Amino acid sequence: MFKIPRYFPLEFGAYGVQLFFVLSGFLITEILLKQKRLQTPPGAILKNFYVRRILRLLPIYYLYVLCVYFFFYNSFVIDNIGWFLAHLANIKLYMAGGMVSLPVNHLWTLSIEEQFYLLFPLVLIFAPKKAEYLIPSVFIVLAVITRIVMYEKVPDMGRVNLLTTAQTDFLGAGVLLAMIKEKHPKIFGALTGNAMGYVSVAMVVWVVYVFYYPKFSPVPKTGFIYLLLIAFALLVANTVKGFGGWAGRLLENRQLLYLGKISYGLYLYHKIIPLGLHIVLVKLNITLENVALYYVINLIILLVVTHFSWVLLESQLLKLKSRFEYRPQAVA
Repeated sequence: MFKIPRYFPLEFGAYGVQLFFVLSGFLITEILLKQKRLQTPPGAILKNFYVRRILRLLPIYYLYVLCVYFFFYNSFVIDNIGWFLAHLANIKLYMAGGMVSLPVNHLWTLSIEEQFYLLFPLVLIFAPKKAEYLIPSVFIVLAVITRIVMYEKVPDMGRVNLLTTAQTDFLGAGVLLAMIKEKHPKIFGALTGNAMGYVSVAMVVWVVYVFYYPKFSPVPKTGFIYLLLIAFALLVANTVKGFGGWAGRLLENRQLLYLGKISYGLYLYHKIIPLGLHIVLVKLNITLENVALYYVINLIILLVVTHFSWVLLESQLLKLKSRFEYRPQAVA
């Protein structure tokens, strides 16, 4: 009988999600601030933003959820389909006690993203210019309060981190970074450059090391999350600015750029591929005990599925984004 090999007990995937929150907060804020400064009408900004986000994110998200619902007979999804269709997976998983269903566990991150995309543009676009810095400040404070208060009620930080307000500090860090770039380019420039780029990478590595081996460092584990936030913010700033030298050449590799283009699909599909492979192997009565081979097969299938998802569906829908371009508005 074939058994799915145990996953390696590492938590780097969770770090990647929080890094993406910082990047997402930065990119979205940069787009919205630029349009706001150009005095594009709020209605036009919001219409273009929401339509472009819908075209990019929702089609394959719903395709994935419905695939799990109809073909994998997952009882948790069947019983709670409305939560997933409404992008409230993180709330439902929190209520259920945490990560309780393998094929949809990762959807909590996408739910937080969608909630952020829905509400944040409304706040930023209509906020007075002098009050804009209050937004990331509130985000960061709100996350600190959420972790403290909710951990008292539910002493499981992994479960608490499923809540939207427990992640607003990482989103807020990206928002703040974009505001600094927009309003204080000299300060942003001081955070970037080849030297700071390597410092940011080294800082991420060091903070993760501290988390896993706290006895070798005076840094308390409770402060890890905020050191990580700073490290990720620096990393995003330098990635946006662009690395020079060998690091820049590596990151501009065509294959890596393509993986970045299809990264949303890679993240979305990566949970369902092992399950599908498991079902096929069981039906064919094939035994596969080599863990390395198992992961290689999964990776190949994931890349193939994601490639065809991009070519046949995602890229075709994204062509419609040209009808909703962000355009400068003439100022009278």
